[in-house]
Amino acid sequence: MKKTLTLLFLCLILCACAGTKNKPSSIGIADYYALKGSKEKGFIDLGVKGYRQTTNYTCAPAVAMSILRFYGKLKDSDMNQETEMRLAAEMGASSVSGTSLWQLAHWLNKNGFEIISGEGGSLDMIKENLKKGIPVIVEWADFGTHWAIAQGYFDAGQSNKNLSDTIFFADPAVHWYAKNNPDSISSFSAERFNSMWFDAFMFNPQKVTRRIYIIATPKDKK
Repeated sequence: MKKTLTLLFLCLILCACAGTKNKPSSIGIADYYALKGSKEKGFIDLGVKGYRQTTNYTCAPAVAMSILRFYGKLKDSDMNQETEMRLAAEMGASSVSGTSLWQLAHWLNKNGFEIISGEGGSLDMIKENLKKGIPVIVEWADFGTHWAIAQGYFDAGQSNKNLSDTIFFADPAVHWYAKNNPDSISSFSAERFNSMWFDAFMFNPQKVTRRIYIIATPKDKK
């Protein structure tokens, strides 16, 4: 009898796992895919999808591609490695140090965007822009230094389900650790992100740059 019950218990576990292992997940405090399409209070989602970088240094070109697609300036058929490497060459992206704030901002400005950029960004600034429908490009210490797009936010203070706010990124590198993630969205505790929002000595060993951001809006929308 004990053997039968044990086998039954194991079967139930396996069935449960089989039913959930293929569900998409963004990983994090709050799961993007559990919230997507909901009217959950405090949830902002701009629907920016991440393009998946194909090298370890082309996160900035990948981010630019996602911004271009979001604003209707790049077709889905152009979201490929050929475009990625063309943008990398145009920006001067380096396999050693990636792409600097100036390189990415300059390229976006040259290709039809008004740019507000610099250091000293804040979570409140990100949230205010998201409320206006404007994604915010950030560079932080993930993977040593990494570009991503803040495209969503979940304010846990407006919900009893979570203890921490969650920030959602269109993340060009998320496929390296989350395979079933169709929109390439990563999610992090907003507090954790804020504490890691700095450049890890990549571009200037003498000075840590903190809270780098780029707000890019199309010139032709003005």
